[in-house]
Amino acid sequence: MSPVAASVLYPAVPWDHETMWPGKPNPPTAAGTTTARDTAVTDNQFGWYTQHVGAFDAGAGGIRQLQQASGRWCARTTTLALADTRAWFRRFTTWTPQLDRTTCPTDSDPAQRLAWFRFSVLAGLDTAAGATVDALGVSIIADNGLAFSPTTWLASLAGGFGIFKDAGAGTWRYASYSAAPALLETIALPSADGWHVADFIFRQAVRGDATTPWLTFRWDGVAQFTERAFGHAALPAPTTLRANSHGWAFMLGNHLQTGDMSFAMECRQGARTPEGVPILR
Repeated sequence: MSPVAASVLYPAVPWDHETMWPGKPNPPTAAGTTTARDTAVTDNQFGWYTQHVGAFDAGAGGIRQLQQASGRWCARTTTLALADTRAWFRRFTTWTPQLDRTTCPTDSDPAQRLAWFRFSVLAGLDTAAGATVDALGVSIIADNGLAFSPTTWLASLAGGFGIFKDAGAGTWRYASYSAAPALLETIALPSADGWHVADFIFRQAVRGDATTPWLTFRWDGVAQFTERAFGHAALPAPTTLRANSHGWAFMLGNHLQTGDMSFAMECRQGARTPEGVPILR
């Protein structure tokens, strides 16, 4: 019998850490529940771990609560006036990536080599043009331990990047900002009604490797850019946005504009890509 060629997939590699947010409170209510029970569902092969959580409410009316929306358990914010701000702020205690390829150690914890964040987002009511552009959605910001505050955590105010329901236009877009802040880049994204999925894949720095650290961004499974190094003209290194940054943090909500948005997020960390390719160093 003649030999038969066969392809062999990479062996399954477990993630070191996996997290889903929000966790379903006990017991949930049909009308939603207050943020006092805002929890993350977390587990890994070593046991349970925790997240830091912060939140912000300002303005009359609107909601910030956990509930079901279009078949998914999620966190939802609504605002009724252009002066309103409602948001959740997320940090991950297990994520301590290397950020500087010129000074980082030559080896590191394999659990930090790659972090894959998946955001599910659902826009509700049309948004009005608020006081701040790109202020309804998911904002990703260099984290140096600053206190949670709307004016310091919005990409369009303090530098960073994210996905936003473009105010007044009714469409989704990716946007990145410098520390100035100045708008560096926008990418128009498919904006049909319903849930959308954004994947942000972070690779930590490798000493002496100018291509790291990098970011890959996908929208509904389609790559918008791949392995873009931090330090790119449209993607500032985190320490140029905030001195002494030790990672990234996330704001989910709306700031000084009307709107309705639901969020759910997942995080996976480990020494592999989402496709299962091992990362050896």
